[in-house]
Amino acid sequence: MSQVIYLLLFTDFVLGFGREVRHRMNIKTSGYRALFFLTVLFFTSLTHAKSLTILTPEDVLKNLTHYLQGRDVDDIHDFSTQEPRRSVIEVVVLLKALKAGGLASPPILIPLSSDDDSRAGMILKQKEYLMPSGGYWLSTLQHTKNTASQLISAPYVSAGEYEVGLYTRVNYPFPGNISDEFVRSLSAVCNKDWHQDIQVLRSIGIKDLHLVHSHTIMVKMVAFGRADFMLSSFKNIHSDLSYREGNLILTPIPNVKVIFPDSRHWYINRDHPQAHQVFQYLQIGLKKLRENGVLEQAHIASGFSSPKTRDWRILN
Repeated sequence: MSQVIYLLLFTDFVLGFGREVRHRMNIKTSGYRALFFLTVLFFTSLTHAKSLTILTPEDVLKNLTHYLQGRDVDDIHDFSTQEPRRSVIEVVVLLKALKAGGLASPPILIPLSSDDDSRAGMILKQKEYLMPSGGYWLSTLQHTKNTASQLISAPYVSAGEYEVGLYTRVNYPFPGNISDEFVRSLSAVCNKDWHQDIQVLRSIGIKDLHLVHSHTIMVKMVAFGRADFMLSSFKNIHSDLSYREGNLILTPIPNVKVIFPDSRHWYINRDHPQAHQVFQYLQIGLKKLRENGVLEQAHIASGFSSPKTRDWRILN
């Protein structure tokens, strides 16, 4: 069993045990979190003094443990099984890329609580942390305050590779031929904080655009006919590419799609002592994974693209 798996199992134990102790002893959240991180860091310092540390959200670590089921990342050849989440696939691809690029010892995945997730950039300023496990859109990285301290990788998803469907309610009365004029006549709904999505919707001529606070509201507005469609990645897990949330089902308007003109990357903390060496490993590994088709498989499993929509017309 790999070192990554040992740490994941240990993390799962600490999370469960820590919450029980917190409940029984009435420890405040901040005290529990401090105790949790000190415990994990103590463990890693004893067993992996020279290892590289990657900050990973708690929920992603738990989902990764469930997905791997004791396997090493090298044993993962088919991303389509077990309905893996996009965040889990990104961690697996990251670990694969680092190893393919020449990193001999696996990195340590350090749990990041949901309370600390928004402070990840600040936490990374400490030189012992190498990078976050998740990828970021380039437009997001370019607008952060820590740009100078980042080594940005080659794209995991290149600009134009992320294809998105126009999802509407089941049995929507759209015409047989989906024209640009018809699309422009539709109303759309989008999260007010999703600036890329809003730009894409404006670029295809959508004028009737509802901006809301959550994804759940978006789904309900489309399902109940208050908006005609929303943008969503293609759900390759279903034969009809449908999006399902509880009893609500949305399906893509056939034969049309949009592309996102943004790329997705990882970034490394430039201040880490081994930053530049690991950066080279990541660059080499990503190139190899792109050449051998692993990235394409990951894109399909993540919903960044779909074999079923390759011939669909691009609206933007």
